Amino acid sequence: MIELLIAVAIIGILASLALPGYQQYIQGVRRDDARHLLLMNAQRLQRCFTLEGVYNGDCVTRVTSNDGYYSMTSEKTANTFELTATPVAGTSQAKDSKCTQFTYDNTGLRAATGTDSDRCW
Repeated sequence: MIELLIAVAIIGILASLALPGYQQYIQGVRRDDARHLLLMNAQRLQRCFTLEGVYNGDCVTRVTSNDGYYSMTSEKTANTFELTATPVAGTSQAKDSKCTQFTYDNTGLRAATGTDSDRCW
């Protein structure tokens, strides 16, 4: 019985050590959702620019990521655009302080804000 109690205690300690690392790993993987959203919309805008000669034409852009963790806003002019992805409130990504916001523009400039913004992209 004591051996079983010790084994359960060891498993509990290992789980408490592994859980924060696992949660950070999952947040990192879910950042792909933001990057995909921005790059997909940038590609659509580039296609529209090729066809229509302007970025703010009849381009259809998606405002929510596939998995629903990020929403996108865009600022477009005839010759430029800047896309910004921010975590949706109430999702686990809203607690991600390392990469709080992603941006992408028509020149291909990728940027992010947060405590570890250099590693977000």
